[in-house]
Amino acid sequence: MEQTDKIPHGTVLVDQTGAIVSSVVVKDRLMLGNEGLVAVVLTIDKKTGSLMTSPDIISRGFIYMKDQEELMNEFRIELKRAVAQRFKRVDLDRFKIELKEHVTHFLYDKTGRSPIVIPVVNVIGPRQNNSGQQNKKSAPTPEKQAEDLQKRFADMRTRLLNQDARTD
Repeated sequence: MEQTDKIPHGTVLVDQTGAIVSSVVVKDRLMLGNEGLVAVVLTIDKKTGSLMTSPDIISRGFIYMKDQEELMNEFRIELKRAVAQRFKRVDLDRFKIELKEHVTHFLYDKTGRSPIVIPVVNVIGPRQNNSGQQNKKSAPTPEKQAEDLQKRFADMRTRLLNQDARTD
C-alpha cells in the first residue's frame, strides 16, 4: 500500500443530473422552498430620482398576490417612499442593497416570512456621447423609454407566469 493524492471526503451533495451542488446553492433552494421569492422591478427617472411607473412585483412561492391586494398596495406605497428617500443619496449598487434590505424587513414585518428578494432597477435618463454631452438626435423621451421597458417586463412576466416549473 502506498500514499497518493488526497481524496475529498465529507458531505458531497449531488443533484439529479449528477452534478455536485455547493452548499450555497442548497441553502438558496431550501430558502426558495420554504420562503419563496419576490422580484421588484422599478423604473426610475435619472434626473428626478422618482418612479416613472408603478413598481412591478413578481411573487413565486411567497404569497398569492390576488388574495393579498391590500398588502400589495401597501407594498407599492412603501416602495415609492423608499425610492424617494434613498435613490438620490446613494450610488446604484448601494441603492439596490438598501432596497433589498428594506423590502426584506417590510415583508417580514407584514407576513412573518423572509422570501428571497431580487431588486431590478432600471434608471432612465438622457444618454450621453463620449464628450459627456447629451445625445439630442432622435433620443426617445423618458416616457417612451419607460413605456418600452414596461412592455418588455410585461412580456417577461407573462413568460415567467406561463413556465412549467416541472420542465424549467
